[in-house]
Amino acid sequence: MFSDLHIEFTRNGDFHIISKVLQLVSLPFTFNINDARPCIQLELINLQSSSILKNKFYEQTIIEFLAFLNQLMYKNIVDNAEIFFCILWIDTHLQNYIFL
Repeated sequence: MFSDLHIEFTRNGDFHIISKVLQLVSLPFTFNINDARPCIQLELINLQSSSILKNKFYEQTIIEFLAFLNQLMYKNIVDNAEIFFCILWIDTHLQNYIFL
């Protein structure tokens, strides 16, 4: 059963892509810069080198932290987070609709 589930999630590499976005959104200060797409790498370098932002991250929820970020300076990181949370919201509501 678990092998079938693993095959389903890794069929087109979707799970790998989603897991990278999840890591980026949930752990931006430990995310490996080399694993990020080139358009996000400079933003990650700036983010990870800011002790002020690091403290804010650990003091707030992820949503509050993303709202706090400068939308122009960290545009790609915020955009990825917004897309991820939209997908998560849609997936949750589809599951509720289908299984209820």
